[in-house]
Amino acid sequence: MTDQTNSSKETLLDIRELKTYFFTREGVVQAVDGVDLSVNVGEIFGLVGESGCGKSVTSMSVLRLVNKPGRVVGGSIKFKGIDLLKLSDAEIKKIRGDRIAMIFQQALPSLDPVYKIGDQIVETLQVHHKQDRQAAWKQAVNLLKMVGIPDAERRAQAYPYELSGGMAQRVMIAQALSCEPELLIADEPTTALDVTIQAQILDLLKELRAKLSMAVILITHDLGVVAETADRVAVMYAGRIVEQATTVALFDHPMHPYTNGLIESIPVLDQTKERLNIIPGMVPDCIGLPIGCKFAPRCKARVDNKMTVCTDREPQLIQADKEHFVRCWLYQDCGQHTPNVS
Repeated sequence: MTDQTNSSKETLLDIRELKTYFFTREGVVQAVDGVDLSVNVGEIFGLVGESGCGKSVTSMSVLRLVNKPGRVVGGSIKFKGIDLLKLSDAEIKKIRGDRIAMIFQQALPSLDPVYKIGDQIVETLQVHHKQDRQAAWKQAVNLLKMVGIPDAERRAQAYPYELSGGMAQRVMIAQALSCEPELLIADEPTTALDVTIQAQILDLLKELRAKLSMAVILITHDLGVVAETADRVAVMYAGRIVEQATTVALFDHPMHPYTNGLIESIPVLDQTKERLNIIPGMVPDCIGLPIGCKFAPRCKARVDNKMTVCTDREPQLIQADKEHFVRCWLYQDCGQHTPNVS
């Protein structure tokens, strides 16, 4: 588990009341519905949750890459004090890929199959930094070396189909780092890789964070990845943050029943454990979400305590402990409205 070595508390990215909806024939999908989170300079911030909870849509909203029928309908996304949602298309293009970069879950489909990998990195450098081709090519080779690609000069001449999955992911990271971004968004960067390569990619992200003083948003459904890599973590469910804390605090003292369920579902080498714990029920459809806590229908705490307030009103995200925030009626006065704190 990470030892919280990041000491900087300077806020790099600050998201407030972000709402991103998709307007479909079936109804309005509230994919991201009032998300508050902040990322500090130089830290690795984990964003965790089941598929469909809104993690990737949150990251795409940051880069203004949400396409129709989706759009950001409310909130603010401030990067070093600049609200990205208020920038023109030309202004956000200067930031996207330069000061904020992103790597995706599937590396090979994200690379152009008809261009050599060196040329693809060169293009990024020429677009954002206006470098001449010779200087850009030299930097591309150096970047491939930095991310641990052997025989980088020869590999720069290769096409994407000639690379393994792990090698393609390293190329994606090299391309993302080409403009020395202040923030790297890594969306499920290890999901399609085997365990050994996963560990190598995560170690690489940690090394690059330290070397470049770069912040990372690590999006994943795997709590094991978060435990080994992140400084702080936010847990998402049905478009909302339900818990946020330092990684150590989250694993030592999880507060939200959903977080508890995720942790208890992690496979462990325990001879006495005959089967994995599961979270009953399904992730709710984000069209016409019910009133009250969105996790209530699956929550063992609600069932055991017969807390009717859970289905009547939605709890706010409150500060329950130092740097520990939770959205659950178990930790706030059910008789009064508690202001949002994050």
